[in-house]
This record gives sequence, structure tokens and C-alpha cells, in this order.
Amino acid sequence: MCLEYGRTWDIIFNPRKTQCTTFGGKQPRLCTVTLDDVNLKWIEKLKYLGCYFRSNTCYSDIRNYYGCLNNILSVLGKGKNEITAVHLVRTYCIPILTYGSEIWLTESEKCSLNIYTVSQ
Repeated sequence: MCLEYGRTWDIIFNPRKTQCTTFGGKQPRLCTVTLDDVNLKWIEKLKYLGCYFRSNTCYSDIRNYYGCLNNILSVLGKGKNEITAVHLVRTYCIPILTYGSEIWLTESEKCSLNIYTVSQ
């Protein structure tokens, strides 16, 4: 099906870069999925737009956030201006946490996040 779709829309699917996973249940161990006569690998978690997905869960890798935060705090030093620190964290750190969130946040959660951010 994918190869036919690819031929129609001029898309090339690479079976070496394509993986299978399931959401909402166990992975079917006896099921074999092929693409261009190549067996696809079953994986437990996948990364998409900086977010990791494992069955029914989603989480962001926060190591980049802490790295950014530590850089800001080390540059500002002990006599840091709190307004400057908040501005830099909002500008550089928060986008790291929220990047890709549109794939796992509902519309109402996005609205409440926007309200929370604005009201702070």
C-alpha cells in the first residue's frame, strides 16, 4: 500500500529507516510487516519532533532544557537580574519543552497553556 501511494505521489519510502510500533496495546510479536519485501523492525519507543512515545505515553527529553537553563544561569552569575533571567528562560528554555507539543496536547490543553503563560 505504501509503495503504491509513493508511486502515485512521487514519494520513496526507505525500509531501512521505517519502523513499526503500536499504541494502545501490546505489540503483535507474530505479525510481520514488510515494505518493498524487507521486514520492518518493531520498536518499543519512537522519537518524533523531540518527543518520545512509548505505547500510551509521551514525554519530552528535558536534558536540553536543563542545559539551556544552566547556561543562562552561569552567564548571569550571582548578581543576576530576575527579570532578565525570566525573559531568557521564556525565550530560550520554554520552547525546548514545548517543541512538538501540538502532536500530544489537546486543543483545550493548548488554550489553558496559553492562558497560563500569558497570566504569569
